[in-house]
Amino acid sequence: HFLERIEFEQVKLVIFGAGHVARALVPMLSQHAFDISWIDSRPGQFAGCDWPGTETIVAENPRDRVADFAKGTLYLVMTHSHELDEELCFEILSRNDAGWLGLIGSMSKRKRFEHRLRKRGLSEARLAGLTCPVGMAGITGKRPATIALSICAQLVQEKIPAEWR
Repeated sequence: HFLERIEFEQVKLVIFGAGHVARALVPMLSQHAFDISWIDSRPGQFAGCDWPGTETIVAENPRDRVADFAKGTLYLVMTHSHELDEELCFEILSRNDAGWLGLIGSMSKRKRFEHRLRKRGLSEARLAGLTCPVGMAGITGKRPATIALSICAQLVQEKIPAEWR
């Protein structure tokens, strides 16, 4: 029997929020070529969440952590607060160097955020960097595991090179 050693790099992914969808999503993503930083302000959210390639970070103000990550980082915003989601999107889009920014939510949430972020001075070009809703078209449902599967599929399809899958 021969075993082929497959070498691949890791894609940096920062996930803000450790709610039901994130808790279903991170175990899936940890099986792929993602180096995950998972951030939430609520310490208890990470209980029992020890996944390979995943660093859990409890941050009193998650917005302050946006500056910690390198150019080209992928971000997924899915916190328990629409206000915090907006603040995170503003910080990430203001940097103008994200590899991708996904925001969990509906098209109406996207439109609300675009309106508010435009009023805060973000240009149309910067707002174009926001992916919302997130997930693969065709994988639909309301269950956290289904939403997580849809988001995982999108990230693997769009952000992991084929030879690393």
